[in-house]
Amino acid sequence: MARGKTLGDVLTSLRVELKISTNPAHNVQARDHQVRVLQRIQEQLYDDYTWTHLRVFRYLNAQDGQRYYDVTAALKDVSGSLVAGNDISIDRVFEMWVRDGTIWRKLEPGITEQHYNAYDSDSDQRAWPPQRWQVTEGGQIEVWPIPDLTGDTVARENIFRFHAVRNLAPFSDDEHVADLDDRLLALMAAAELLDGEIGQKKAALANKRLIKVRGNGQKTQRFRMFGAPDPKPVLRGPPTVYYRTP
Repeated sequence: MARGKTLGDVLTSLRVELKISTNPAHNVQARDHQVRVLQRIQEQLYDDYTWTHLRVFRYLNAQDGQRYYDVTAALKDVSGSLVAGNDISIDRVFEMWVRDGTIWRKLEPGITEQHYNAYDSDSDQRAWPPQRWQVTEGGQIEVWPIPDLTGDTVARENIFRFHAVRNLAPFSDDEHVADLDDRLLALMAAAELLDGEIGQKKAALANKRLIKVRGNGQKTQRFRMFGAPDPKPVLRGPPTVYYRTP
């Protein structure tokens, strides 16, 4: 699989498939259309399949008294230092963890009235560690119960970790790098831009390439954010009492 190719390289591959000049000067008028087709195809593939190489971890400090968190402000770990990520969106977060002392504890999805009966977030009742999470109408993540500690991402204490599929990187300038296989993008774009039997042949090659790139991968199983309400009673108790996953 040939990832890491620039848009300029992918455009050259596309023009070879189209059997037209690869000289950028000969494609000035067609370039914008070719780029838009490649962008749309990459976005379609991104939406249709789970690409494991795009899965990332991102981090945020827990904040004493803060109920809602914006994942676009999450940080990423680069060579031991935390820097701004701004590359994940709310609909691509599929797991959330909290660092409790030296242990990562998984937050369960979904918050119900049963949970608010135990710790009423509307009344600013706080506890540690948070145990559950859900996406809010405003596109943020709510955690329950509200933390009563503030985290430190440098020391890796009392922080949240999001497991997510990162957004596609920009793909409009020649030096921008494709997130997916360049050969697959070029073949799919050629199949769309060519008519008749030649276009059908390119489509067949594109399907063969997709199978090879995906290996045993399957169509995306859409993330089920929230399951049935937890049937077990939610009891108030000291911070050392946790809900453990099997």
